[in-house]
Formats: sequence, structure tokens, C-alpha cells
Amino acid sequence: MRIISKFWLSTTIIAVLAANALAQSSTDAAQKLDEYMSRLAQFGFSGTVLAAKNDQIILNRGYGWADKENAIANTSETVFSTGSITKQFTAAAILKLEMQGKLRTEDGIGKYLEGVPEDKQAITLHHLLTHTSGLEPDDGGGNAPEREAFVQETLARPLASAPGKSFEYSNAGYGLLAAIIEKVSGQTYEQYLQENLFKPAGMNHTGYRLPQWQAEKVARWYVGERANGSPLGRPFPNWTTLGSGEVLSTTSDMFKWHQALAGETVLSAAAKKKLYTPVFRNYAYGWDVVQSPYGLLITHDGGNTLGVGADFRRFVDSSVVIMAFCNDGGETMLLGEARRNITRLVFGKEVEMPPAVLAVDSTALAQYLGTFVLPSGAKLVVANKKRQLVLNADGQEAFNLLHGTSGSNFETLNARVANMIAASSQGNHSLIHEAFKDDVPLEMVKARQDKIWQDWRARFGEYRSAHVLGAAPEGEEDKLTYARLEFERGHVFMQYYWGPMRLAGMRAIPAPPGKSFLPQSSREFVAFDVPTATAMQLRFNMNSGSVSGLTLSSKSVETVASKLP
Repeated sequence: MRIISKFWLSTTIIAVLAANALAQSSTDAAQKLDEYMSRLAQFGFSGTVLAAKNDQIILNRGYGWADKENAIANTSETVFSTGSITKQFTAAAILKLEMQGKLRTEDGIGKYLEGVPEDKQAITLHHLLTHTSGLEPDDGGGNAPEREAFVQETLARPLASAPGKSFEYSNAGYGLLAAIIEKVSGQTYEQYLQENLFKPAGMNHTGYRLPQWQAEKVARWYVGERANGSPLGRPFPNWTTLGSGEVLSTTSDMFKWHQALAGETVLSAAAKKKLYTPVFRNYAYGWDVVQSPYGLLITHDGGNTLGVGADFRRFVDSSVVIMAFCNDGGETMLLGEARRNITRLVFGKEVEMPPAVLAVDSTALAQYLGTFVLPSGAKLVVANKKRQLVLNADGQEAFNLLHGTSGSNFETLNARVANMIAASSQGNHSLIHEAFKDDVPLEMVKARQDKIWQDWRARFGEYRSAHVLGAAPEGEEDKLTYARLEFERGHVFMQYYWGPMRLAGMRAIPAPPGKSFLPQSSREFVAFDVPTATAMQLRFNMNSGSVSGLTLSSKSVETVASKLP
């Protein structure tokens, strides 16, 4: 009996020590992740991050602003758009209907949708769920308030490939699934999800409109200084996103959803086997299922150009769940180095932290304001904004310096924009029409531009001149050119958006975006690019107690600019 007692005591001690070590490891990971996110927020990240290990939440916290205008901070209960993570809800609803005996994933869509053309008769629900229907890829944009009009418009489009032969990511395909859910269940898409998925999972803060959101709880959308409103202000219902995107939720509710999927609260084991079995390109039913360095990963992400970023990662073998929602900068902000570093930190790996910065009173920054000239004659204009210094570029060398770019193609775009403005100011808009590659009729371009110039002259007087400030990259292939148009009584800043082959858009903006630098000491400042995790150092040079110039350092390259009197 004594031997048994000693054995029991030893194993108990070992178990307690192991549990304490695991708890300490989780605490350390949470503290480092919180520090990383807090530093990231100083450089523009805005959202909420949840991390859990062994079914225990180790961090669930908001960073940045849900509403900049009213100074409402993000919290663990802030409501975000889940983007394309919505698709796995649609897939779960289809499988729930199959469990209820109301449909089969092998059924053709013609069994549930009227007027299916001959070339689409072979499409099954399984094809729609796995993006193998052959429907053309689409971006989910636009507004379609009527279900049947959306269905018929989608079915009228030509196929990109034969059903079942290739992977073509289709938001419209998931919209068709949402329409089938409504037809089969006799309820709206959102009502069916509320009653059959969300309520059983204990999710009270997930849906489109049924939760009757308090506006201040819902994160507004931003891209830097550009405010894009609230998801509650979007048209609803909108069948271009219904079933494929924009379900609203919180990190807390989404963790409840993970727990429901881990058991059989919502879906049976047989249904979940279908949910997680990949078909093409590791895509199953609304989920990517891949092998990662940390074991099996079930995941999906999403976002839009208005500021939404969403990421849901379930590391099955490691019993780790990570989710992050972002309401400023979207996928660009969230799904690069930030996502990789969040994952590393949760798994106890070391990462390079974003730079530490100081809080400095705005009056201390006044001595650094002014215009600094580069060797080429291009200028860097230093301004003070919210206790940060902002460098604005004037000239292509300055744009290249701030954006880490080079190449003659920017100068070519600058010259093209200068010619477009000069011609347009005289009433000749043919160069703009040519830049659009005939995607917009000449008559429409002429009518729009004539009206714009008429309005400018009414507000600011006669046109004087234009100055092309420079061009910068936008994403992997696109570019933006900025220009300032001078009038008698003011000026207008213009932004020209260039796609790979043509002009994609043009608009007036308050001012070109600058690069923000935060203080690290009385004379040293740092900018940090969240998507690429790269830093740029700014140091002011002094002469006899006065600022004489500045030095910018990035990737071991230093550039000096002299201050103009």
C-alpha cells in the first residue's frame, strides 16, 4: 500500500509540474503576442486577435480603433466582417440540410434552381462547394438585392471550364448555394443559419442583421486615412455577398463555432468528414485543408478593398486556434508577415518585434517641420500629425525613397498623366479615354470630365497649371500616380490608379498619403511597414542647434536631404 501511495504521489507531482509548465508556456506566448500586437497597432494595425491552446483562450484582445471618428477602441466583443470565412458557414448549412434529409450534395443544381441552362445542368452542389463548378471567377462586387435576378444573371454567364474539371474560385457559386438553402428550408439564408448553426453553438453575436447590432459595437472600415463607413450601411440583402462573404461576428463567437465543430453539436462526424475532405488545391467545403509545419491546418481567410481582413486558423494536431479580424488596411495589413509572426508567437517561436517608440508632445516636433531637398531636386515635406511626423513626397526620387522602389516606368506614367491633364484642361479628353483602353465610352468620359472641370472652375477659379508629384506601387502589379492641379483660388489633388494594362480609375483626394514616422528619441524616428515587417529610420541633422537636414536609412542605404530655408 505504501508503494502504491508513493507511485501515486510521484505521478501526481509530475502531472502538476507538466500542467504548470504548459500554463507558463501559454502565459509567455500570450504576453509576447500582446506586446507584438500592441507595437503593431502603433503602426496602423486595427482589429482583434484571439489565440487558444488546448481549448483554453490565452489571448482575446482588441487593438486600434473600431471607430476613429468617435474614439471607440476595438475590444474582444467588437463585431467585424468575417469576409470569405462566411463560405464555411454556407457549407455547414448545406451539410445540415443533408443531415435533415432535405438535399444531397451530389444533387444537380437544376433540382433546386429554375431555368438552369444546358451547359450548367451537370453542376452539382458538390461542385459549388469545392469551386469546381466551372463558373467564372468573380470578385463578389456590386449590388444584387433580388435573389432570382442574381441567380438568373449568374446562370447566364459562360462557363470558364466544364464542371468538375478545374478549380475556379467563385463567390457567385456560394451565392447560388445560399439561394438553394432558402428554397429548400423555406427560410431566409440568415434565419436558417441562426436557428440551425448559431443558436446551437451559443453564438449570439453572429449574422448579417438579425442580431440587431448596436452601431457602436460594429467596427467601421478604413484604409489608412480613408473612412469607408460601417458594414451596417451596406445594402442588404445583397446577393453578390450573401452566402459568400460579410457575415458579421466576434472573435469570442467564432471560438464558440470552433468548439461546436470540434464536437457534434451542429454537424455529425459523417458531415464533418465531407466538410474537411479536400478536392482541388487543398480546398474542401468552405475550408482550405493543408499540412503545415505545425501539423494539419484547417483554415480560411478573406477581406475586401474597403479595409476588411479576416483569418481563421485551426491547427488540429497541435490543438491551437488563431483568429484575427482587421478593420483597417484589410488583407494587405493582416495576411502578410503579421499572420506569420502571430502564428510563430503562439507556437512559442521568437520573432523580430516591431520597433519600440516613445510618446512625444506635438510641440517638440515643431522644429523638424519644413521642406527638405534631395540631390535630384525632389522634395520631402515634413508635417506634424497626431504626434507623428509625416513625410510627403514631391518628385519621383522622393516617392522611390519612401516606397523602396525604382525604375523608369514610373516616369513614363508621370509624363502620361501630365499630358492627360494638359489636354483635359483644354476640353480634349481623348487621352483619358485611350488610357481606359476603351472600357469606358468616349462620350461618357467627355461628359464626366466636362462636368468635373466645370465644377472645379466654379469653386477655385481659372486653371493655372499642374504638377505631377510622382508614382508609387499599389500591390504587386498596380501603380498610383499623384498630381496637384493649381487654380486661381486653390488646388486639387488627383490620384490615378493604373492596372497592369490600363488606367483603372481616377479621383480627387484630400492629399496624397504620406509615410508616418514615430519618435524613438528626440531626433530619431522610425516608420514600420506592417505587411512586409520592414523599418525605415529617420534622423535629423543639426548645425549650431538648428535642423540642417535629414537622413533616411533603409536596408543599409542612407540618403541625405538638406533643409530649405
